[in-house]
Amino acid sequence: MKLKVHYIKDAEGQKKAVKLDIHDWDDLQQLLNKISAQGNEPIEIIETPIEVQKIKSKPSKRHFSDLIMNI
Repeated sequence: MKLKVHYIKDAEGQKKAVKLDIHDWDDLQQLLNKISAQGNEPIEIIETPIEVQKIKSKPSKRHFSDLIMNI
């Protein structure tokens, strides 16, 4: 099984969390449930929804003279 993992980093660049595609997450849950059902240590997935705020980026203010200098 291959999973595409996207790391979420803090302001210092330290990895703090991962983001998975929902289909990858579903596959991972099924795999974990199979492992748990085989008599291994039970696996409990606790969902803790959080609200992720969208980062609002402001367009940089550029002067017309800056545009002309870049041409």
